[in-house]
Amino acid sequence: MHPDRTGPDDSAERSALLQREKRAVEKAQAGDLAALEPILGSHAEALFMGILGRVGDRAQAEDILKDTLVTALERISTYTFQQRSIYHWLRQIAWNKVIDFHRAQGRRKRLCQALRAELSDTEEATAPLLLSAAEERQIAQRRIESVLSGLHPRYATVIRLRLCEEKPRAACAAALGVSVETFDVLLLRAVRAFRKAYGEPDAG
Repeated sequence: MHPDRTGPDDSAERSALLQREKRAVEKAQAGDLAALEPILGSHAEALFMGILGRVGDRAQAEDILKDTLVTALERISTYTFQQRSIYHWLRQIAWNKVIDFHRAQGRRKRLCQALRAELSDTEEATAPLLLSAAEERQIAQRRIESVLSGLHPRYATVIRLRLCEEKPRAACAAALGVSVETFDVLLLRAVRAFRKAYGEPDAG
């Protein structure tokens, strides 16, 4: 039974569901996190469909769902039972993660534009010298590397993998041993660090 689809005939079922959820939450808050897993599983499909409709990518939606459930387990001590399904709390966690995902995507695009602008500016500066294309690329790469070398090594790796080598997000995440969602957060932070080191304000 979906928590938002109840009627007069299923009030008893809804009441029983709420009692099961309340007992599971109490056990989890007492330290038995495993007691909450069946409840989380019962809401996973509804959460996934909502997330998928907002990100449009099945793999990304799966990562956000997993991160949502992990966060719920981590924060269960902060949850207060309010005579309604825990689904509403889970959905809010999921929506916040969807928002973070879209912010990370937007900042990644802005960093791509900044790096392309850097390459363009370098080409214009060296054009009067009549350098070869290979020499121009080397100069541009040295300038970008000089900024990257000053960043935290993990941030520099994130930018090189995704923006310089243009590897897929999933491949970048695998190389770092993190989820795609976590990689997006790292990329967002790397963007900020790059722009600050490069001397531009964070547009986000």
